[in-house]
Amino acid sequence: MRGHGGLRMRLRGRVRNAARVRLFALLVVGGLLLESVAAAVLVPLIGVQAAGVIREGALSVIWGDTLNGTVPPGGDRRIFLTEDAGDRTELFVPANVLAANGGVVALAGRRVVADLESAPLSQTARRSARTATIPIGVRSLTRVRTSTPQATQLGAKPYLNILCKFGNLGDEPMPPAYFNSLMDGANPYGLNAYWREASLGAINLDGSASTGWFALPQSKEYYFPFGEMDFDRITPDCLSTAAPYVNFGAYVGINLVFNSHLSLDATPISGAAWGGSYPVTQNGFFSSSPMTWLPPWAYRGVSYNAGAGIYPMTHEMGHAFNLAHSADPLGAEYYDAWDVMSAVYAFCPLSNVQPYGCLAQHANGYHKGKLGWIPGSRTFTYAATTRRITLRPLNGDTAGDHLLAVIPLPGSNRFTTVEFRHRVGFDRKVPGDGVIIHDVDELRGSPSWVQGGNGAAGAVFAPGQFYTPPGTGVTVTVGAVSTTGATVVISNGITPAVTGMGATSGGIMGGTPVVLSGTNLSPEAAVLFGNTPATGVFVGSNGTLTAIAPALPEGVYTITVTNPDGRSGTIAGWRTVIVPNAQPGPRGTGAGANIPAPAVPVRPVVAPGISTPLPAPSRR
Repeated sequence: MRGHGGLRMRLRGRVRNAARVRLFALLVVGGLLLESVAAAVLVPLIGVQAAGVIREGALSVIWGDTLNGTVPPGGDRRIFLTEDAGDRTELFVPANVLAANGGVVALAGRRVVADLESAPLSQTARRSARTATIPIGVRSLTRVRTSTPQATQLGAKPYLNILCKFGNLGDEPMPPAYFNSLMDGANPYGLNAYWREASLGAINLDGSASTGWFALPQSKEYYFPFGEMDFDRITPDCLSTAAPYVNFGAYVGINLVFNSHLSLDATPISGAAWGGSYPVTQNGFFSSSPMTWLPPWAYRGVSYNAGAGIYPMTHEMGHAFNLAHSADPLGAEYYDAWDVMSAVYAFCPLSNVQPYGCLAQHANGYHKGKLGWIPGSRTFTYAATTRRITLRPLNGDTAGDHLLAVIPLPGSNRFTTVEFRHRVGFDRKVPGDGVIIHDVDELRGSPSWVQGGNGAAGAVFAPGQFYTPPGTGVTVTVGAVSTTGATVVISNGITPAVTGMGATSGGIMGGTPVVLSGTNLSPEAAVLFGNTPATGVFVGSNGTLTAIAPALPEGVYTITVTNPDGRSGTIAGWRTVIVPNAQPGPRGTGAGANIPAPAVPVRPVVAPGISTPLPAPSRR
């Protein structure tokens, strides 16, 4: 993929051929399992302006990725609006309009009403144009609310691989059996196995198929007018050649596989691979179907720098799921080695399997969460109080505990994710085992930026290292790390205050439950009576803790509550007394010994792990 980051959009492109879009619509009417359109309830998302040219339709976003560092003609992110009549227009959407709608990822695949700066060209003008036309500027967008969540990807996702060769090029780089093997669930190195593992079993490609090679009706030059690929020429022609042989309704998405690089440049590694969505007809409206456009270097193992393979194909399918790129700490795309949507060929020697070449690592936690692949029960969302949590490997091979921690920045689209990665399965190509942190801002073109020293091994936070998410005042500190997980303390930097005791005395044999109230009392806090740990600590309601008093000699003691970050608060006045004729019981004797224990499991006692407060929060 391209070696330098920052999504760029050039003011070039074409307003597309509506007749060919209609042809594609006829092929797939009622076919693809796409986002359905519910009642047309419009949601205004930007301030009212004087009316311009109003158009309604499906918004498609297509991302392009190259190997040789160049930007594809027309830009590496293309946005199109397809009206219900079939007219398709390329748009230039300013950053403020994208931001007002939650970013480009929030718009991908949605039906919208667009207020355009000028009217699209007529059919006659399009056909007679001698140069590439400039995309139409967008003044505002209004999203049409739908009943189906746009981001979630769950269940079977059968794909159809359609193999097309240009009319003047007869080469067939790989046989259909090769593509069938990629989709075979029994192949441990194929795409079906990858997406099943990466999604924690949430999706699969069962039911996928491959067909072709089919000869396109035109030579390669026809599909690249003005030097750029014309999606509305090449897509319908490739689909129409396969139409007599397949039932499009059986598939969720389509991989269009070509026998030559997707540019007119003579270099075989030139041009881009593309992934995103393309308009189809659904219930009388145009909506968007997951789709990729793949040159040979994106799907076969022997090509560029001995490192290419099915990784780019996997990456483009991620775009078809409406995933954007991720980036390194400075925002440079393709330099996050911890995400399939970024660094492509980093650490390929660890996962180079012929004939498939370089395999992909997992998506990062932000992308998995966005697609609905991490259960809510395994996502920890921070909410003000200092906490200690255990993170298990993001590949989900260890049950229990959390897979992802999310730390919101209140009042914004920005948040921090914390995950643990273990080099196993398809994740065997990540730089190592460790805690990985991403800063996420969904208004950016590449929302998730990995943090740390760089986007590779320098992104691993080792035990004792800490990170402060911007604008939160929270510190994330890494504790113990093993191959099965890591402990992480998320601290608000506030010292706990203990202001009340529900009981003030108990027997010397212990066993008295003491309700402790106050502020910033962590559920994972350790409690001492004097210097002796409580025999159990319960999490109560309204931020209280209930500690079971230990056996102590008669006297007066101070109770200390120590949060996981080492900060502690105290309350004096706990008294142990001798109770006449008291007999030891299973929970001790003395005052309060017969009070029922709270109806929640006892958490094992954890002694204070840090004897002194941490340094003032700062970025490492």
